[in-house]
Amino acid sequence: MPQEVDGIFIAEPGGPVEEPKGAAVRLSAIREVVEQGKHALLDVSPGAVDRLNYAQFYPIVVFLRAESKQAVKELRSRLPMRQSARKLYERALKLERLWGHLFTSTVALTGADMWYKKLRETLDKQQQLSIWCSENKPEEAIGDDFLFPVTSRLSYASSPESDLELASEGARRLGLVRASSDPSVATQEDALAPPPPYLPPLRPPPVCH
Repeated sequence: MPQEVDGIFIAEPGGPVEEPKGAAVRLSAIREVVEQGKHALLDVSPGAVDRLNYAQFYPIVVFLRAESKQAVKELRSRLPMRQSARKLYERALKLERLWGHLFTSTVALTGADMWYKKLRETLDKQQQLSIWCSENKPEEAIGDDFLFPVTSRLSYASSPESDLELASEGARRLGLVRASSDPSVATQEDALAPPPPYLPPLRPPPVCH
C-alpha cells in the first residue's frame, strides 16, 4: 500500500519501528498525521484501540465485514495468502463478536470496490459528528511507545500462522499450550479473549492524622 492514499490517508505513519515481534506505531507519528488534517490508517489490535481511547485519540474504528469465506478468498486473491480464507473468516466472526463494542461503524466488503466508496462516506460522516470526551486528562504520563506492540493474532500485520493455530481443537485441548514470559509476545488466547479495560495505577489513600 502506498504511504499516502487519495490525499486523505497515510498508511503506517512514521514508518515501522524496529521491534522484534512486529511493527509499532508511535503516538507522536499519529499526532503529526492528525495535524496535517489527514487520517492515520492503522492496522492494530483491539487492545490498541482501547489504549488509543484512553490516550484520548478517539479513533474511528471501521469493521470491514465479509459475508462469507468465499468473499474473503476473492478479495485477497491478488495478495499472498499466509492463512486460509476459512480461518480468516472465522477470526473475523470472533473479532466482531468479542470486540463489536469498539466499532464506530461496519462496512460490508463486496467484490467490487464499492466498499472503499462506502468507507470514504463513513469517514466523512463521522468527522461531522460530535463525540463525548472526558474533561480530565489521563493521570499517568503516556509515553510515545504507549501502543507497543500494536499487532496481534487479530491484526493482518501479524506474523504467519503458528503451529498452535494449525493444531486441531482436540489436540489443543489435550496437548501443551506454548507460552512466553515475554509480555510483548501476543498468544492466541490473549488475542481472542477481551482483556479488562486499561486502568491507570491506583493512588495510595491519603494519610489521616
